[in-house]
Amino acid sequence: LENQVRQSSAKIEGLQRQLACARDEHQAARSLLSIKSAELQEAQEFLTKADDVSDSEMLRLVENMNSYIFQLSASICDEFRTTYERGIFDTEERARNLAYQRLLTSQLLPQQLLNALHDFGHSEDSVVAETALQAVLTGCTAWLCNTWDLGVLPRLHDLYQSIRSNEPQSVAGRWRALSRKHIKALLSTSEDQRDTGVLCLAWRVVDVLVVCGATGPDHELPLKVARRFGDAFRNVAELAFHFRSIASERIISHDIFAVYPNPGSPFDVSYMKDEWGGPTASRPSGETGTVLCATQLGLGTEAALTGDDKVKRGQGFKHTILLRSSVILDTALDELRRE
Repeated sequence: LENQVRQSSAKIEGLQRQLACARDEHQAARSLLSIKSAELQEAQEFLTKADDVSDSEMLRLVENMNSYIFQLSASICDEFRTTYERGIFDTEERARNLAYQRLLTSQLLPQQLLNALHDFGHSEDSVVAETALQAVLTGCTAWLCNTWDLGVLPRLHDLYQSIRSNEPQSVAGRWRALSRKHIKALLSTSEDQRDTGVLCLAWRVVDVLVVCGATGPDHELPLKVARRFGDAFRNVAELAFHFRSIASERIISHDIFAVYPNPGSPFDVSYMKDEWGGPTASRPSGETGTVLCATQLGLGTEAALTGDDKVKRGQGFKHTILLRSSVILDTALDELRRE
């Protein structure tokens, strides 16, 4: 009997140890399940392709920016039309040359347009001055729309290009959204970024006016521009940063960007339209022309291709132009000179 009791006790202890092991394994399995569930929920953030904003809404935003820039350029030109003649603001050639060099270095205006700004009389016919103003505002706005970090960390965009070339669109898009969200938060406040945008716009406008011949002592012209158009520059900067925020943080399924042809680019009808149109008729057959400047932003998208689509196209991305950028061709200056 005692042997039976000892055997039963030993058996019970063995069963208790097995039960304890089973409980430990069950608890470990539950913990692992909880961890994996959390990881899956986090991964779903990268797997989703849902966008908060449609392409049509982005198109309306770009069209609003273009309309605002056009009106602002005309208003600035009219405001300072009577100051373009020498003597009114005691223009200094040195100041004009410095402004000329700054604009040339910025690559917003080509040399032939800067020469026309410097040499033409703008008081009676201000079309060249207004075109230049629209061009610098368009170029600066394009940069504000598309920049990752206002030029502070230029290699980040290269890193993103590598990621989107080697990872699924959902992963690359979510990485871009998270990165740009936190970069924006780390760099400065939204007010500081807006002020940077305002300065970018205002100083380029001042440079154009100075090259046209309007300037004065003690920084009188910059003060006049700031007082008269400071609020308008802030509105443009806010529109550009609104575009940037949506494009970088709220659209995952594809990349969307402001289209801006650089001065000197060959004219390409697939994403550009000739704003003046007339000079195209005088171009020799086979010549496409060269972009003098861009006066309105376009809108484009890029989406990663997968599977059969990628094989058929022989490339990794599908490019779509939703709105062509308006440009003025280099032949336009010849037309103006003949007139």
